[in-house]
Amino acid sequence: MTKEIILTSYTNSHDLSFKIEHAKKFLILKNKVKFSIFFKGRSIISKDLGEKMLLKCIDLLSTFIKVELPPRMDGKKMFIVLSPKQNTLKKT
Repeated sequence: MTKEIILTSYTNSHDLSFKIEHAKKFLILKNKVKFSIFFKGRSIISKDLGEKMLLKCIDLLSTFIKVELPPRMDGKKMFIVLSPKQNTLKKT
């Protein structure tokens, strides 16, 4: 099952850490996680901020995940898909 976590290019660090904790819980339960960033209005011109946000998510979860799809654009949405590493996840 794939769980989706929606961000914006201007999500602050506290909200990001909160959503990262949710992603860890999903990964422990052996679900894939899709991080999506929707660009609204003129925010589409700052795609690099969105990509940095997604790469930061990958970095923060690097011990738990393998990257299935790297950052991609699909219309006004940028996303990544992460799946759990089989040997590092244990239920706590």
